[in-house]
Amino acid sequence: MGKIVGIALMGRPEAYVVFRDKPIDEAGNVTDEALRKVLAAYVNALVNWIARVNVT
Repeated sequence: MGKIVGIALMGRPEAYVVFRDKPIDEAGNVTDEALRKVLAAYVNALVNWIARVNVT
């Protein structure tokens, strides 16, 4: 984990999302189960990373 110009960067995991067949409905709910799992894993990694580097 490096710091560039005073910014902590989270390098992993990366998320590449292709939006097709309306994976998110008008109310903002993720309707695609595979996408929901990818987003949940990414958010969990982000939460853990924030706790580790203590970004405030």
